[in-house]
Amino acid sequence: ETVPDMSEVFDSNCITPGTDFMCVLSDHLKYFVYYKMQTDISWQNCQVVFSGQEVPGEGEHKIMEFIRTRKMEPGYDSNETHCLYGLDADLIMLALASHEPHFMLFREEVDFGMSKRDKEREEEMKMEGVLQDRSMKPADRFQCLHISILREY
Repeated sequence: ETVPDMSEVFDSNCITPGTDFMCVLSDHLKYFVYYKMQTDISWQNCQVVFSGQEVPGEGEHKIMEFIRTRKMEPGYDSNETHCLYGLDADLIMLALASHEPHFMLFREEVDFGMSKRDKEREEEMKMEGVLQDRSMKPADRFQCLHISILREY
């Protein structure tokens, strides 16, 4: 493999509020939502709440504040379902603290890599000239945690 030119490397530090990257991303997301609501019939009866990088706070805390605010509104349906996607460990605690009866967390299954035994086996297969077909890697798997079930236990 060749080392990529530094101009081709993405600097993940730019995923920080206030950077040029985040300002441009925020503008593009606002336009995308506006465009979809104008042109896509499946979006036209939706309420979209966009809280971009210019609004202080971490995403999950802004979402929880939104849920708390909704609960205070007259006519709030206590059977409303909330589904939150994310890998942050504190999401479970935030969801439990919401006391919402219908709250789910959706996340990708985390793969911590091959076990030592699997690595040794793969190495043995390489020595024997057997190559693994990496294109047969299973699709991403997801987990759905129903907070109400967790709360029961």
